[in-house]
Amino acid sequence: MIDFYQVWHNADYIDKKAPSAKYLNLSEFKYPELKCGLDIQEYKVYQIPNEYFNSDNEYIGFASSRWSEKFPSAPTIEYLLTSFKSCPPKDRFWHSLITAQPHWIEHMTHFHKGLLSYILEGAGVLGITPHQLNNQALPMCNSFICRKDLFFEAKAKMNHMFDFYEQNFEHKFDFADNGYAERVLGCFYERVLMIVLASCSNVRFINPIMYWEWAQGLQQPPNG
Repeated sequence: MIDFYQVWHNADYIDKKAPSAKYLNLSEFKYPELKCGLDIQEYKVYQIPNEYFNSDNEYIGFASSRWSEKFPSAPTIEYLLTSFKSCPPKDRFWHSLITAQPHWIEHMTHFHKGLLSYILEGAGVLGITPHQLNNQALPMCNSFICRKDLFFEAKAKMNHMFDFYEQNFEHKFDFADNGYAERVLGCFYERVLMIVLASCSNVRFINPIMYWEWAQGLQQPPNG
């Protein structure tokens, strides 16, 4: 029914994955070398050949192997998979597990200064209108469940955007550190996934299981 991967750079967290999940050890793959390296999960997952993800299962999903550490108050991966299998959607859907919508601009400008201009430039490349970005269920992280055909479409578009940012910026951006250091590049490409999904047609977005808290004032999100 579903191939769900918990992802990490090596085998350090292999014993912490959910029983129903597969472990995706990124160190087992080779990746195209770009000018700045891009040694981040948010790049590497999209470089793995499609054939690796081919199976008879119609659905696919991803989350960090550190899910329980990063989000201790969130539902466990095992709970999410059990719930999904009990009543899986039948249409062309994307279920982001975390989002900051409808406050993604506020979130980005507060926690990740400098990202917005590059995101909007990428949105222009993809021909996205402001209306398409006004969707509270668009992804703000690389944890999701979707139809596998939609994943392959998003994967191809992500690689188109990697090429765009490589050619125009060599992946060297004027980001403020804001406490994230090199991890901000991963945060950036999670937001690129947001505009990529907004550009895909006939997608039904399912409300996420988690929103960043804004109603009670700005709160620092978990690391990662």
